[in-house]
This record gives sequence, structure tokens and C-alpha cells, in this order.
Amino acid sequence: MTLAAPVDIEDVDPWHAAQVANAKTGKRAIVRIPLVRRSVGWGCVCPNWYVGDNPVSYGGEAWIQPTFAPAVADLGDEPGRLGFVAMVEGYYTGKTEKFVWRSGKEVLRTYKIAEFHVLRRSKMADDDDFQVEVLLDGPQAKARVKPLTDDRPWLVIAHSLKLSSPSCTKGAELRRKILIEKGFKDAEVIDSRSAPLLSCCFKSVLLGRFKTRAQAKALSTVAKAKKVVTYVRRGW
Repeated sequence: MTLAAPVDIEDVDPWHAAQVANAKTGKRAIVRIPLVRRSVGWGCVCPNWYVGDNPVSYGGEAWIQPTFAPAVADLGDEPGRLGFVAMVEGYYTGKTEKFVWRSGKEVLRTYKIAEFHVLRRSKMADDDDFQVEVLLDGPQAKARVKPLTDDRPWLVIAHSLKLSSPSCTKGAELRRKILIEKGFKDAEVIDSRSAPLLSCCFKSVLLGRFKTRAQAKALSTVAKAKKVVTYVRRGW
């Protein structure tokens, strides 16, 4: 997997260009990027979206045209608002378009905009480092994962193993068996892509799934008494 933690925003440009080029050839990768919709007051006629962390200025070339999965659009804090900044996970589609800034007949600048489909998003904390990351590539990145949609969205998570690891499936199943031996009979393994509020791309080993947060917290307390470290998250 490739990981970049750029010092300067311009360092993202070649990474962005490589992702677009790969997507054009059918190579999909699920990536994490900081996504911005520019605010008002710019002195140019520029595209609206880019890979960055500052909504008031930008000096790079990683321009984006995002589309949003339904689970993302339903989270509130409308992604289309001016000054929107978030960490998002998704993939480049390979589609691009040109945006031309003109003054009369004179072309002042031509921008290349890449389509990016956002699968999930989270707020960008003030202390988040600016970084871009490939989370999953190869055949797994194209896999269609059926979403979980039942009435038990509260998850008690004991382990999360990266899908990119060759031993991920075997390791997750081993941990599930150990949890069952400790008395957690409902332990199961899910692909985190099936839960749109979880981060991609993991095999998550659960102690259980519940209708309410209180029920999930109660099991987490029981687990702590048995020296099993867990955390509670809503998955959808």
C-alpha cells in the first residue's frame, strides 16, 4: 500500500495524477483524502472542490468533482455548503473534465477536474495532519459488499484487521473463535465496508450487534471484566 504525508500541498499533485491515471485503466483503489469545497472571496473563476485542508486558498492541481453515496449525503452538514472540509474515503472513477477560466475570448487558465466517488466521511480534526492514503487496491477494491441494514446498528468491536494484510481473514476468524471460547457466543466477523459509518477497509471482529448504545455499552463492560478490550461504534 502507498502512503503519503506531504509537507506541502503541491506534493499531492503527482499522487493525485497517478490515481486518476490508474483509474482510467480500470485499476480501482479506495483512498482517504481531505476534501474541500472552497469558500467565498476567491480572486478567480476556479473549480469548487479540491484535495486540501484550507477552504480560503489553494495552490495545487488536485481538483475534484465529487459524487456522494447516499449514506454520506444523509449525515447532515450538507457536503455542498461553502467551506466544507472533511476527511473522506472513496475512489477515483477515471473520468475527467476540463474547466476553463476565460476573460472574454482570452483563456486565463484551464483546469483538469477528476471525478471522485465519496463512500464515507468524517470530520477533520484541528490537529489532523494533511495526508493522502491508499487504503485498498487490487481486486478487493472492486468488490461489492452488501450493506448491513437491520435494526442492530450499535457494534461492540474487539479487533480490526486491515483487509490489505494477507493474513487478515485467517487472523479475524482466529480472534472470533477465541472470543467464543471466552463466552461471547455472538462473536462475528464483518467487512467494515458493510457498515458505512465505520472506516474502510477492515475485517472487524465483533462481540455483538445491538439496537441501542446502552445495550452495546453493557456488553463492553462485561468484556472489560474478562480483560477483553472493546469499543462501541454505530455502524449505520
